[in-house]
Amino acid sequence: MKKKRFKPQAEQHQDFTIMEISTTMMDYMLAFNLNKHLEIQLSKNDDLPVYLVHNNPVLYSLYFFCKDNLTEYYLIKNLAEQNQLMNSFLLIMRGQFIDSDVENIMNRTANIEGVLYINPINLVDESSNKNKSNKTRKLVNTILTDLEYHMIGLKRKKDETKIKLLQSKKKAIGKLYNS
Repeated sequence: MKKKRFKPQAEQHQDFTIMEISTTMMDYMLAFNLNKHLEIQLSKNDDLPVYLVHNNPVLYSLYFFCKDNLTEYYLIKNLAEQNQLMNSFLLIMRGQFIDSDVENIMNRTANIEGVLYINPINLVDESSNKNKSNKTRKLVNTILTDLEYHMIGLKRKKDETKIKLLQSKKKAIGKLYNS
């Protein structure tokens, strides 16, 4: 039986705004500066496994912040490229942003000392025939798909921990009253 393979389409990721940031900073320093300049609270999460080739995942550093359950911010960096002079990050924002908001975020990010450049990535623009932009588009689509699965797994793990904590609290309270 022939295996069917899931191939994400760019239309699936319409509510994402994606920017590529090049900097000399490490991931934790960029997250700190983004928190300060954009008034968000990115925090380190479990590393994101991205399945580029078969079953061999490439690990990406992941910072996440959710604002008002309407907008989410992700800062992602390939951990395999750890010893480079210039680091490349993806700042992924999920939610509805108007153009002036995106431009404001890009300007604030560009003003951070150590940020060399910031460029938006357009997933929908098929008119570009550049091989590099097509590779970048495919990589970002793969990252977005794996990111969604990863975040679902993290949420499930967090919910299981809450359930275990609630069950243990009930037992402790019962012991107090039964004494």
